[in-house]
Amino acid sequence: MKTYDGNQLEKNTSSLYLLKSVPYSLEFLLLFFTGALAILFHAKFKAGISMPGHHGLVFMALLFSGKYNSRFSYAGSIMSMGMGFALLMPFLGFKDPLASLVYTIPGFTFDLMRTQKIKNTFLLIISGGLSYALIPFVRMILGLLSIIPLKGAFLKFGFVYPHISFFLFGLAGVCIAFFGTKLIRRYL
Repeated sequence: MKTYDGNQLEKNTSSLYLLKSVPYSLEFLLLFFTGALAILFHAKFKAGISMPGHHGLVFMALLFSGKYNSRFSYAGSIMSMGMGFALLMPFLGFKDPLASLVYTIPGFTFDLMRTQKIKNTFLLIISGGLSYALIPFVRMILGLLSIIPLKGAFLKFGFVYPHISFFLFGLAGVCIAFFGTKLIRRYL
């Protein structure tokens, strides 16, 4: 833009920089609190259906929808930070010392698998199931290698069924988020 005398205006981008960073900071906070919301749902809506991994429907649907719709390539890690923050809240009732580690794994694995670059729908959905199935795998490895006793699903169902169940529920949660996002994008 030129002034009245024909000279070019001096550029002043310092004020514009803050305006451009606001959406990124809001998206960061939205991802962070979506991760915390996934843990809040996990803590408050414990249904006694006696199936390991049944929270994977909502957990992975929130995680995948946040990751899939974000501009950040590390959105899963941001959501994992929100999950870790929520797991530190004593009023949620998590007494498991491994919970803060194992429930943040799916978000980090989504980032490591670079799910935003996967174009094949089948591989994308399988990656969600595999990342949620890492929860019982890491819990089993840490339980076998440390003095923390194995409890919960491993004592009740053995070692194979929890892995299959976590994989299927994680897979279903990613399917819900993926196809729900596709439907919303199509009609909005």
